[in-house]
Amino acid sequence: MVVGIFGPCCRDILCQLYRNAVSYSDACCEESTGRQDQKGYHNCSRKEKRTSSFASGDNARYHPVAKRILKNKSLNCLVFGDALVFLQIGSISYLPKMYAIAFRLGFSEVGTVIGVSNVIAFVLGLVLGGAIMRIKDWHPKKLLLIYAVAVLVSTPFQASLFYRCESNVVGGVDIKYFNSTSSVPSLYDTCNEDCKCNTAFPSFVCDESDGTTYFSQCHAGCLGGELNDPTNPKSGIKQYTDCMCTAGKTVVPGECGSRCQTRLYISLALSVFGTMINFSGYAAHATVYQRVVGEVDRTVAQGWRQFVTRVLGTLPAPFFSGT
Repeated sequence: MVVGIFGPCCRDILCQLYRNAVSYSDACCEESTGRQDQKGYHNCSRKEKRTSSFASGDNARYHPVAKRILKNKSLNCLVFGDALVFLQIGSISYLPKMYAIAFRLGFSEVGTVIGVSNVIAFVLGLVLGGAIMRIKDWHPKKLLLIYAVAVLVSTPFQASLFYRCESNVVGGVDIKYFNSTSSVPSLYDTCNEDCKCNTAFPSFVCDESDGTTYFSQCHAGCLGGELNDPTNPKSGIKQYTDCMCTAGKTVVPGECGSRCQTRLYISLALSVFGTMINFSGYAAHATVYQRVVGEVDRTVAQGWRQFVTRVLGTLPAPFFSGT
């Protein structure tokens, strides 16, 4: 289905690139001195190319920029394709929560982990893409191929998050609370009905007596707590006490079980590599944008791209993802 939708778009892009190249060459060589190189090709100087571009002043006067932009199928295929990509941005807000749950990290830790790894991946990807573009003057068809290959190769690495820690038994989700009166597992029960618990952000605690993890100390029905240093209120919680929903009546911060650091490092390495490959194609992607429009229209084309991707991608993304 994806090929059926974007196949005509890719064809239009290639056709537009070819037409631009042909008209560019014809206009140049019509005004050139007629010199030819050994292979028979016209040899136009840089100054002649600039003054004889297909985007001349007369052409701009008789054909408004807006009309050319809106009728450019190649440009609009690229623009609306980018809008679909930006539509996924809303799901990125779930990434820290997913890593925190998958690898038993605190929210302060997961922010640092994801931030550092993404910065490394972005920088390496852009440097790699720039190095590829400097190898030679790539043909537009090759630029599209580079970008397509980068996206396809990086896609399987997005599944790196599935290489996670083994799941724990969570009270109220996998099993019923201790002395629960409910017939099915539920986060809200008689043991914590007066606590007014919030499920927006998990704050896992562990009942070490039976190895059960609870969504938070509130959901465990805890009424008290002990500090690591009783003389220092900022020393952090050592354990929560008088927990009405647990078997041991005492829980400690964090999930039960180990933090499986090895799996976290492997998942991050795969994610960084995939993101680096993905961003290595962005230099080719940006160059194609410059090739499908005339020189005089490039600024307006970039403005049109920013407008469409924000209106159809970035703004509605949170509504689709529920953030």
